Order: sequence, then C-alpha cells, then structure tokens
Amino acid sequence: MSRLLISQFYRIKHRRRYREIVARKVRRNSKLVKSLTFSTSPVYTGKLLLVPSNIDDITKCTKSGSWKKNNFWIGRPFRWTSTNRPYFYETRGEKYSIGADPFFMTGVQLEKLFDCEVIYDNRSKSSLNIYSGRIIETTSAPEFETAIYLAIAGAESFQHFIQDCMPLISLLKTFTEIPEEIPIILMQPQSSFLSIESYLNRMGINNPILFLSTSNSFRVKELFYLRFQPFNATYNLPPQLYQDSYRQFHSCSNTPNEQTDQVILIDRKEKIRNFGNILPIQEMLQSWCENNSLSFKVLDTKDSNLVSIQRIFSSAKFVFAIHGGANYNMIWAPSDATLIEFIPTDATDSLFHIVRSYGQTYLPYALRQNKGDISYEVSSRDLQSILQLLESRIGHLNT
Repeated sequence: MSRLLISQFYRIKHRRRYREIVARKVRRNSKLVKSLTFSTSPVYTGKLLLVPSNIDDITKCTKSGSWKKNNFWIGRPFRWTSTNRPYFYETRGEKYSIGADPFFMTGVQLEKLFDCEVIYDNRSKSSLNIYSGRIIETTSAPEFETAIYLAIAGAESFQHFIQDCMPLISLLKTFTEIPEEIPIILMQPQSSFLSIESYLNRMGINNPILFLSTSNSFRVKELFYLRFQPFNATYNLPPQLYQDSYRQFHSCSNTPNEQTDQVILIDRKEKIRNFGNILPIQEMLQSWCENNSLSFKVLDTKDSNLVSIQRIFSSAKFVFAIHGGANYNMIWAPSDATLIEFIPTDATDSLFHIVRSYGQTYLPYALRQNKGDISYEVSSRDLQSILQLLESRIGHLNT
C-alpha cells in the first residue's frame, strides 16, 4: 500500500501542468499595447495526400498527452489530458491532428511589463506554457532599458526553435510598436545547434540577442511580452504564424530559386526511429527517380553542414523521412515540395500542422510501430503504393 501511495505521489508531483511565468505583481502593472485576432476559420494552404491502402492505419494513430476542450464551466477553456486519443480527426470537412489544434489560439496581445527581472526556471521543462523562465519584480537598477521576451520552452534545440520560436519572431514584423533593434531574449541554444544566427538572419532579424541560461538573468525597465489568448499553451500556434514565418524566411533570401527536381531520403541515425531496411528503400527510390527524370540524394543531416542542407532542401520535390528533427529542415524547401513522413500508429507525432501551414504538401504514412521503436520497416509494398500515388500527381501538386 505504501509503495502505491509513493508511486501516486511522484506521479502527481511530476505530471505536466501549466505554469504562469509572469509574477502576479508584474502582471498587475502591465500595459496593453496592441491586440491581434487570429482567424476563426484557419485554413491550411498546403495539401494533404493519403495513400488509400494506408487509411485504415492512419485512423489507428493515437497519442497520449494533448489539449482537450474543457466542458466544465470553471477553469481554462482547454485542459491537458494524458488519455490516449485518436491522433487525426475530421471537422468542418477537413482533417486535423490533436498534435496542434488550429482553433486553439484566438489572438495575441502585445503587453509591456515594467521593472522586471528575467530569470531561468528549471521547472519550465515540465510546464505546458510555451514560455520558459520566470519574469519577476525587481527594485534593482535595470541593465537594459527595453527588450522583448521570446524565451520559448524547448527552443534550445533546432526543431523546437523552428516549431515554437520562429512563428513568434515573425510577430516582430507584425507589431510595429516594438522598437527596431530591440534586444531579444532567447533561450541559450544547445551546443549541437550552432546555426541559430543564420536562421535569425534569414528572418531579417539583426537585433542584439540575450541568451537566457542557468548562469545569468536580465533586469529590464520595459519588457515587451506576447500574451496569447486564451492562454500561452504550448503546441498550438495557429497556421497564420507559420505562414508568416515561412514567408519572411524566404522573402529575405538572396539565393535564386533552384530547380525543384530532387528526391531526398533522410537516413536517420538516432537511438530510435531508424530505417531498418534502408538499402532496399534506397534502391527502389533510385530506380523510380531514374524513370521519372528526378535526381536522388540520401542525406544524413548529422554529417552535413548548414550550407549543404540549405542547398539540398532548396531543390527538394519529394522528401522521404521517418518522423524526427531533421524533417524541420522543410523550412528550407520550396512551397511545391512534398514531405512523405513515416509515422508510428502508437504515440504518434508528425509535421502535419507545420508543413501544411507552410503551403507544402504532406503525405503521412502510418506504420504499425511505437514512437520509441529502434527501427522501422518499410516494405516494398508500402513504398510502391506511395510511389504510385506520387507518380499520378507529378506536375499536378500545388497547382
């Protein structure tokens, strides 16, 4: 009995919950600068392709850990649930995923906070707030007259920077009330994510960057802060922000458009979710490319530098990959590219929301696997059914 009680205690103690990062005293003295309302009928600009023989497995995809509408009259309008739920659902004649609800965020308010100190908070790792750190009141002299807070939870890594931080950075262009050249507070990137400045430059961001880490804090006299409505929940940024970030990312490029005739196979080499039969897949794709006048490239992003990744993805027509961090390089791909993503039916995650928001075509292919499996097997029949669908649509995608 005591062992059960201890187990329940730790489960409750370490469960994920939403934590407000702005101290109550700071919130009370905040000033609303401007509000922006998101569309009540968000639209994905990218197409969705489904292989007919795979639809049954697509319907079997499930995920535990998602936001769910709160039907009670008290509390927030959405609550976090660990219940295993179908990953894909249909409403209003369109397919969506519980991985990111495009109807969740209704708007964002630009606020100004006064006389505050930004500090690192280790509890942010388990929080469901899109922000990390803490913003508390201070009476000490400020180090900075003004700054904007964009310390996004998880944005220390490449994939979460693309997924969760870049859409917020795009709002710097939307809210003209934010002074130009204002210092931006970001999370300190991991040692493996060395190219963060290249992504900021592509967004047209040349502001001074203040990296928040365990070893520092920042005292700011006037701190700009983005407060989302109904609250700052993680995983649910609207398509509009991804569309804006993708447009800004490509509008600042001086690189001429490449011919999009490249087929990319991402050779993932991680602890989990690797191709268990990469060679037959490679041979089959190589043959298909030759028959359709397409070039073919096997890519290991860990062994590639940023310049080569940019060059390869910029000419991508079709990208074949198991769900993983390398897939977020679709930010470099043109809008007429297609991501063919192999996803597990158990503990499903995907780039469904991001890729379709970018205006690209998304083709999920469900495999009866778990997210934590070491290797994924893609049979020749699986691949053939995908290629037949793509072959019938070459030249017609995104037209």
